[in-house]
Amino acid sequence: MRDTSQDREKELRGAQEGNIQENAPAEERVSEYTADGAESAARSAGPGESAAGRFGVPSARAASSFAQRMNGAGYVTGRRYDAVKNELLRYRFPRTGKGVQARVSKTGEVFSCGRKTLAMLRVSGSTLRLFLALDPKAYSAGRYHHRDMSAKARYARCPMLIRLTSDRQVRYALELIGQVMAENGLEPDPSYVPHDQAGAFGSAKVRRRTVYVPVPVLPDAETAAENAAPAAASAADVLPCVLPPEAVKARLPRRAAVYDRFGQRVGRLRRGTWYDEEDAVQGVLREEGEGVLYYPEGEEAALGYLDGNGNLLTALHEHIATIRRGRFIPLFILFLCLAVIAVLAVLLGALAIPQTAEPYAPTIFLTDEEGVHWEEQEDLPVFVNETFGDSVIAPGMSGSYRFIFENANDDTVTFSFTFTEENEHGIELVYRLVRDGAYVSGTGGYVTAEELNVSGLTLEANSGTMFELQWYWRHNDAADTAAGEAGATYVLHIGFEASVVAEA
Repeated sequence: MRDTSQDREKELRGAQEGNIQENAPAEERVSEYTADGAESAARSAGPGESAAGRFGVPSARAASSFAQRMNGAGYVTGRRYDAVKNELLRYRFPRTGKGVQARVSKTGEVFSCGRKTLAMLRVSGSTLRLFLALDPKAYSAGRYHHRDMSAKARYARCPMLIRLTSDRQVRYALELIGQVMAENGLEPDPSYVPHDQAGAFGSAKVRRRTVYVPVPVLPDAETAAENAAPAAASAADVLPCVLPPEAVKARLPRRAAVYDRFGQRVGRLRRGTWYDEEDAVQGVLREEGEGVLYYPEGEEAALGYLDGNGNLLTALHEHIATIRRGRFIPLFILFLCLAVIAVLAVLLGALAIPQTAEPYAPTIFLTDEEGVHWEEQEDLPVFVNETFGDSVIAPGMSGSYRFIFENANDDTVTFSFTFTEENEHGIELVYRLVRDGAYVSGTGGYVTAEELNVSGLTLEANSGTMFELQWYWRHNDAADTAAGEAGATYVLHIGFEASVVAEA
């Protein structure tokens, strides 16, 4: 999605000015993640003021804003955003007529009525996350597949999390929104007209172009009579989008798997119908003419096409999904010969080559307490605190960040952590690293980021472990004052390396 309106950009920028400004972005590196840092705000200190009162330090974030993430989330996410936001905004108080208000910030969008927060929206990659002001324990997790976020201070007002990963989850979300509104005395507004809400972020709209296929001019009347019916049918067909040359080479498989742009399986294709992982119908693929067109569920017009490489694209050539079909050689003799050769090669190799242990790339997972993978986050909320949230820290404050490391291999993993910082003005932030309740760095007290490095750690096969990174800002009036006057930025980089040596 691209925002072509300069006025809308100014509006979104103005909506974000209510929050503390944050710096972005840090350079992306392989296996390196930028944690929330601190940027000092220059203020002059009066007599008797504490260091924490004199200096509020906004954290440096490499993350893009909510509007920018929505801009690149894709057509399906925009359609789900439209459904949820229109449902939230169509409620009002029956007596006063006051409706639900939406406020966009850098981290997400908040929906409230008066002083009551009803819902919040966040986006991670192409997945919308809806937080509702409901008690998660009062609803069945087997039905709604929700999470209880009440342990997090920032989600205390809206502790019920629903990930909008399918149209079925969207329907459940609309049902729960109705319950939120009923509990707060709001009723649907019959005069409310739904709008294209995602268009405010520059969401791409599908441009439809109607193409009429003319009746071909045949050389003689007899041939024309024989082909009159097929030609008329062809002329009556209306193609909702223009097929590019690569779409002509596409073939519709009977059975295939469907993957998103990140390589994650999101459903299957059976006889032209796309089902998601929960067996909900997402759309239908049909062979029309020389190409294959895609009709989303509930739509009468084709909004995409299948190219020769199995990519499902919109009319604007934006990626929707990738279809991968199973390939096999239907020649029994050739298959049998290859199988015999493979068995002989394995037997000869086992006899002739001594077995050795070679390292290989492990399958690992680094996630936060909520189960969100580090690769899905633009930055890590290391410096979140109850006083200022995830945007500000000050001298004398302390906190911690927990994360989980999982080894999904059949062998033991050896791994290490490295910590580096960008600290131009010498802010004294010190750390300790705890693993499953025992210190692995900083056993004698807090240490600097460079002294926090640890290597030679191991994790057994198919197991997990929890780490806690504890931080503390030591008072240093000279350094804190200089940092505040210069508007300094503090950035912490976390590096991670892991390897597996297979047992001989």
